[in-house]
Amino acid sequence: MQEGFFLNMKKLFAIILANLLAGFLVAQDDVDAMRYSQTAAYGDSRFMAMGGSFGALGANVSCMNFNPAGIAMFRKGEFVFTPGVRIQNTSTVHYDSSTADFSTKLNVANAGFVYTWDQANPYPTQSKLYPNWNERNAIGISYNRLSDFNFNTTINGTAANSSIINDFVNSANGYYPSQLNGTYEWLAYQTYLINPNFSTPSDSNHYFGMMLPNTPLKQQKVIKQTGRMSEIAFSFAHSFSDKFYLGATLGIPKVIYNRNSTYTEVDSKKGSADGYIFPFKSLKYEEQLLTTSTGLNANLKVGAIYRLSEQFRIGAYIHSPSVINLSDNYQYKMTATYDTSITSSGSVYTQDYTGFYKYKMYTPARGGASVAFVYKKLLAVNADVEYVGYNMAKYKTSDNALEGVNLSIQKKYTGTANVRVGAELNTGSLIIRAGYAGYGSPFGAFTGKFARSSYSAGVGFKRKSNTYFDLGLIYTTWKEDYYLYSDSPATSITNSIIYFTATIGIKFN
Repeated sequence: MQEGFFLNMKKLFAIILANLLAGFLVAQDDVDAMRYSQTAAYGDSRFMAMGGSFGALGANVSCMNFNPAGIAMFRKGEFVFTPGVRIQNTSTVHYDSSTADFSTKLNVANAGFVYTWDQANPYPTQSKLYPNWNERNAIGISYNRLSDFNFNTTINGTAANSSIINDFVNSANGYYPSQLNGTYEWLAYQTYLINPNFSTPSDSNHYFGMMLPNTPLKQQKVIKQTGRMSEIAFSFAHSFSDKFYLGATLGIPKVIYNRNSTYTEVDSKKGSADGYIFPFKSLKYEEQLLTTSTGLNANLKVGAIYRLSEQFRIGAYIHSPSVINLSDNYQYKMTATYDTSITSSGSVYTQDYTGFYKYKMYTPARGGASVAFVYKKLLAVNADVEYVGYNMAKYKTSDNALEGVNLSIQKKYTGTANVRVGAELNTGSLIIRAGYAGYGSPFGAFTGKFARSSYSAGVGFKRKSNTYFDLGLIYTTWKEDYYLYSDSPATSITNSIIYFTATIGIKFN
């Protein structure tokens, strides 16, 4: 009887299901938008050791990616190369079960050069106008890492009265099988985890789940992410009599993001009656996603620095939204296992869904103001305050399929502030550096969940030649809530990153 029930159900919807692959419901959401909107203070070791705080200080290759006016302060050309080692740790708590995971990665944080030249005095040398002519130009090209997506996260716990199957039912209710999301509830439908409510013959758009309430379930999700968001920067800056500096950068952002996740639920306590009525044993929901940037992507950064005196400088900068063309290649797979055969096909059912999608991402604009104090060549201190409007992030597609996500971003997120402070002490043979960076949550708070804090330090070794060597260390930590599915209780996640970098620099001309 049970087998005939499911066979009749499949026969009834065979024609409708044949059309499913023609439909597509996109899987991008507001979380993906925040991934490409949040950046960190990557650069050379000196820059990172001072918390990325150089908005008014200048004279650093990494300024191209923040306040490009800073490269006009160079007196000589300079080349830098900065490799690093990144160690990531994640601790999760789900239903009072704690799990730790980690990953390590070698990468390049920054590489680039700046070239400067003096501009010829257009006035006759005997002229009383501009007798102390001092105009200088600077150009630069750099590669800079903006964000790092290398994370391993493992979540474990036993749920007493919660299941992703209920979420499949809630997502499917009100929709006919041909309207179900191919990356989510349709997979559950095809593997018998959810089934139409045939107690009412005409009710084919409401569903029940193949599991009894109050069933203890062992839940696990393993997420492995790799990739980065980086930028190639082309900069030009000009110094007006070493008093006022203007600069601009054309940035070409690049994205590669790869996520593989596996979610499992296992019925940890079965009874004979349960096995006959609802013979659910386990499910496995797998996701593979590869996102890459394509075509021409760009943003514009402009900045200015003004010397108030020999000791004090102020600066300001504005970054336009980044326009990034993205393409997704994805595969979702569902495997359901039952204690008994529920159709003539057996007790294990598998269904996958693959696809490709192209869209455009606009990251939010940002602007900042800075102040710096310099005491001879002994001490330098800089502070930056930056505003980012995360609610301005948005998607754009040819069919406007993501307008609902854009509305969610506008309602869910808001503007926030980032603060960076750094100091440098020159002891003679050794330069000591320290810094702090606080990144506000996209929800607006500067502390608490989703707000990041970075603590940094480093040293520089002076040499008599035109080469130098710097070391930097950054420790970043934040907490967040993660939801396995929409009505799942929050999983508490604590993230920490230790990033060690080394820079070799060469000065020329």
